[in-house]
Amino acid sequence: MDVVVMCRHGTFYNMFDVDSDVGIDVGLNISGKACAFMQKVGCHHEVFDAWARKVLARGWAVARVEETDEKDADRGGIIRREVTEILTPALDRGLLRDDAASYLLALAEAPWPPEDDEDGDGDVQIGVTMIDAAVGEIILGSFVDGPSRDVLAALLARVEPREVIVSVTRRRGKASDATLAALTKHGRERRDACAFRRVERGDGAPPEFTREDTLAAVAHFGGIERGDGGEGDGGELRLPRALRDASPVAMESLAYAVRHCAWAGCAPAVLCQVRSQKFSPIVRFQHLIASPFN
Repeated sequence: MDVVVMCRHGTFYNMFDVDSDVGIDVGLNISGKACAFMQKVGCHHEVFDAWARKVLARGWAVARVEETDEKDADRGGIIRREVTEILTPALDRGLLRDDAASYLLALAEAPWPPEDDEDGDGDVQIGVTMIDAAVGEIILGSFVDGPSRDVLAALLARVEPREVIVSVTRRRGKASDATLAALTKHGRERRDACAFRRVERGDGAPPEFTREDTLAAVAHFGGIERGDGGEGDGGELRLPRALRDASPVAMESLAYAVRHCAWAGCAPAVLCQVRSQKFSPIVRFQHLIASPFN
């Protein structure tokens, strides 16, 4: 369980059962009468953002549930409620944002060299997608790293992502034990929370997808323009250089990032304002290439 549900009841948002434990942890008080194992905490609707910010700061995601109609006598007085917003530490509507960028970091992994079929304990190529949702910026690329994952550790220390997305089941792209160990070590050393999440939601494995599927998803959400269908055009996708040059493992990481944004319901908002950049191979803290490629 990594999502805390804040459910609207009249003028309050309430959190129940195990979610209420998170509410207590951030300072909310138990309200009402406890029923068996069930307890609740709540906050007034006018201070939802303030309390959601505290929950997000602990690394949880927040699902906001709103009342979508009035009580219906035909349904026994039941009020229909729906999830209207999902916030995560990196996709937070600016609630946690300070002067620094607030990155969602998606990582995928492949053997290096490509013909190597080892289990990931040796050299690997790591694909990276970094999204700053507040400004619609995507930085995309890949680099080769050694068994100790020194380059990955340098990237994590420099970027300080609020949220990291990996796969643990996919045949292509899943994080090896060495990479997971580097992420765990970074999480222990950070002063504030960094949420680590799997691209797999629930018990099922994510569907298979290709480079073309990923580009189609980005285009669907408005992140890539299509030609106007004029002479010699045919309405094909106009790919920025960062996407044209991206390695397969970088495209795999982009797929994880897009899937996570779609789950949170913010893919159109993020990708419609995106400007893709080239990601430099970070070897001993070389600078990111800052100029966008059109």
